[in-house]
Amino acid sequence: MYDCSKIHKITIQYASEGPGKYAADSWKILTEEESKAICQIANDSDRSIEAVLKSHSAKPIRSIVINQDVHMIDPSKANVAAE
Repeated sequence: MYDCSKIHKITIQYASEGPGKYAADSWKILTEEESKAICQIANDSDRSIEAVLKSHSAKPIRSIVINQDVHMIDPSKANVAAE
């Protein structure tokens, strides 16, 4: 399914945790080793990487990006309108 040797980084954006919370505050970037392990689990269970991460996450996941840099908004600037 996936060629795990080509997966170097997985970025997870978690969903907002409630009113007044900005979703971009919660990001996690998995290391290459962690990303390859998740890839292998996905292959072994015949599921997508997204499905594997969502099933093992305590927080709701909004998006998953594989091998690409993601622009992360500075939370101090993003919440200016809420003040």
